[in-house]
Amino acid sequence: MRLTRAVTGLGVLTGFAVLASSAWGAAPFVYVSPVPGALYVTPQSNIILRSPDVLDPASAGSMELRVVGTTSGVHSGSIRLSTDRRTLVYVPDRPFHSGERVVVTAPPPGTRSARAAYSFDFSIAERPAPPLTAGIDECMEERAATRLSAHPAAPSALSGPLPPGYPGINVTSNNPEPGRVLIAPRAPNGGPEGNLVIIDNAGQPLFFRHTPNNATDFQLQQGFLTYFDGILDGYYVLDGATCAVVDSFKMGNGYTTDFHDFRLMPNGHGLLMSYDPQIVRMDLVVPGGNPNATVTGLVIQELDEDKNVVFQWRSWDHFAITDENSCTVDLTAASIDYVHGNSMEVDTDGNILISSRHMNEITKINRNTGAIIWRLGPHALNNEFTVIGDPRGFSHQHDARRTYDGKLSLYDNGNCLNPQYSRGLEYDIDEVNKIVTEVWEYRHTPDIFALGTGNVQRRASGSTMICWGFGARVTDLHPDDTKAFDVTFDPGFRTYRAYRQSWNHSLFTLEPAALNFGDVPLGNTVQLPLTVHNPGSSNLEVDGLAFTDGLAYFVSGGVPFVVPAHGSAVVQVSFRPHHPRAFPATGYVRVVTTTDLFAQPVALSGTGTGTADAGSPGLQFGLSVVGANPGHGRIHLAFGLPESERIRLQVVDVQGRVVAELANDVLPSGGHERVWNTPHSGLYFVHLSGDRGHSSVRRVVVIP
Repeated sequence: MRLTRAVTGLGVLTGFAVLASSAWGAAPFVYVSPVPGALYVTPQSNIILRSPDVLDPASAGSMELRVVGTTSGVHSGSIRLSTDRRTLVYVPDRPFHSGERVVVTAPPPGTRSARAAYSFDFSIAERPAPPLTAGIDECMEERAATRLSAHPAAPSALSGPLPPGYPGINVTSNNPEPGRVLIAPRAPNGGPEGNLVIIDNAGQPLFFRHTPNNATDFQLQQGFLTYFDGILDGYYVLDGATCAVVDSFKMGNGYTTDFHDFRLMPNGHGLLMSYDPQIVRMDLVVPGGNPNATVTGLVIQELDEDKNVVFQWRSWDHFAITDENSCTVDLTAASIDYVHGNSMEVDTDGNILISSRHMNEITKINRNTGAIIWRLGPHALNNEFTVIGDPRGFSHQHDARRTYDGKLSLYDNGNCLNPQYSRGLEYDIDEVNKIVTEVWEYRHTPDIFALGTGNVQRRASGSTMICWGFGARVTDLHPDDTKAFDVTFDPGFRTYRAYRQSWNHSLFTLEPAALNFGDVPLGNTVQLPLTVHNPGSSNLEVDGLAFTDGLAYFVSGGVPFVVPAHGSAVVQVSFRPHHPRAFPATGYVRVVTTTDLFAQPVALSGTGTGTADAGSPGLQFGLSVVGANPGHGRIHLAFGLPESERIRLQVVDVQGRVVAELANDVLPSGGHERVWNTPHSGLYFVHLSGDRGHSSVRRVVVIP
C-alpha cells in the first residue's frame, strides 16, 4: 500500500503519528524514519524501524528488507540492531538519487519473510538548496584556522602571564556558591578562532584552550566536557579530568551538524540538530510567495554509541511552514528560516523538549514514536496551554530546560514584544491539564535586551546562572536573586552560554590545599613549602605561579621547574606583609602547553603585624589591586617600595588620558595604600613609576 500525506496550501499538516493510526491500523512498528510519505529526504538517509517489543538479534540481522528507488533501483544494505534491541537501522549500500521516490517493503518485527510485509515510501529532495548564510543568531560562526604557540611564564615573573589569545574576562564576586564557571568567549570581529575557559570564583583561569576554530557551547555533561567546533562541524567530547579529546558526534544521513545544542545522554547516545535548507515553492503556500525559496527546516537526531542514527525527527513532517510567528521572518522572502531550533532537552520521562525560536514555541516530542505530545507558547500559533501569571509571554526564547525540581526554565529574549527586554523565566507546568504558571522571573537592573543567544541554569541550591547572550554578560544569582557573581568581557567578546558546574582536572595536584602563614611582623618574610604532584607518565613543567595579591605573596626563584613523571616537586611560597592587616589571597600553579593552560589553586592567608611605617627589607617594587577587580566606585591599591624614592601613581583610560593622580611625592620604603574614588565605569590602567627607573602597571575594571 502506498501511503500519502496531506499537503495543502498551508504546508505540511500531518506526520507519522496520524498516518500510523489512520492508514496502517495497528502499526507493526511504533516508529519509522523517514516518515511514510516524507518529502525532502536526503540521498544519504538510512531507514529506521522500531519494534514495540524486544527483538532477537539473530532474526533481526537476517530480516528481508526490500528497498527500491524509482531511478536508482534495488538497494542492498546492512541491518544493525541498536543496543535497545528494539530499533533496527538499515544502512543502504549507496545513496539514493535526487528527486526519486523510494519504496520500502518490510516484514513485521520478529519475522524474516517479506511475504507478509507492508510497504511505505518517501521522496528524496529534488535538488540541493544553497548553503546556509549566517543569520542574526549565527554571528558566532566565522571560521578559520590558527594555532596557539607555547608561552611559558618568565622565570622571574611573580604572576606568570596568560597565554596569547586569552580573552578579557572581568569578574565581580560576592560570595557565590562553590563551583567553576564554563564559558567560550570569542570576538566575532576579532578573528575566527575560539576559546574554552573555566574560571573560579576569583575570575582566574583553571583551564584555557585557545582553539584553532571557533568554539561554542562549552559545558560539562555526564562527566565529560563538550563543545562545538565551527570548522569541523561537530561536537567534541573531552575527558573531564585530562581534557583530552575522547569522542566526537556529527549528524548522520548527510546532514550538517548545527552548533545550537548537543545533549550527551547517560547511555552514551548523543542528541544533535541540523538546519535543513530546501527549495520550496512558497507561491503555493502563501500569497506572493517566492516560487524558488530556500526554506530551512529543523532535523533532530539521536546517535547511539556506534554513531548509528537511531532516531530522526524532521520539522517537515510535523510543522507547517506557516507555524512561523516571528516579527523577523518574511514568508514571501527568498530565504525563510521558519523554525530556528536552538535547544533540545531529554525530559525526565525520556521524551524530548525542543525550543523553536521563530515559532515562539516549546514542543514536546515522543522519543519512542516521533509524535508531538504538546505545543507550548503564549505567542505560538499552535499553543495548547493556558498561561497563568505571565501576561507578557515569551518571544524568540532560548534554552528551554527541565529543571532539577521538574519545572520548565527558559531564556526569554523578548524580540517581538514591547517594550523589548530579556529575562530568565521558570514555569510550573501541568502537562495533563495543559496549564503553565510563572513561578520565577529575573530582569537585570537596568534592563538588558539580548537580540539572540543566552541561557538560564537553575540549580538545586536555588541559585541561578544567566548568560545574557548578545549582552556579553553573565550573572550568577543567590537564591534570593541578589548578585553573587558577575562576568563582563572586553569589548567585542561574548559567550553563547555559561554554566556553573563542579569540575577539576587531574593533570597535577597540590599539597596542601591551603597555606596559613599566621602573624608576620611587617618587614619580615615567611616561607612555606607547596608540593606539586604529577600522576602522569611524562615530565611536567610548571611555568609560573600567579597570585591574586602579587605584592604580599611571591616566589623568590625556581620557576619554571620540572615535576618528574609519577613524582613530586616542592616550591617555596613567600609571604611578606606590607601593612598591618589580613592578606587573604589565592595562588595558582600554572602549566602552559602549546595549546592549553591548566592551573590548580591554593588558598593563602596571613596577617601583617606592627606599625605601617615599619621597614620592609627586601621588599620588591610593585603594585597590586586589593579586593575586587572589577570593582564598584572605590578601588583599593597597594604598592611596595624597597627604598625611599619619588613615585607617581596615575590612572589612565583606554585612550591614554590621565583621569586621576593618586600620588606624586617622595615616599619612604615599605608598603603603601591608596584609594581611587571614581564615579565612572570602564576599563582603566593604573601606572606606578619611580625615579629609579622602576614601573608597574595594573589593569582595573570599574563596573556600574
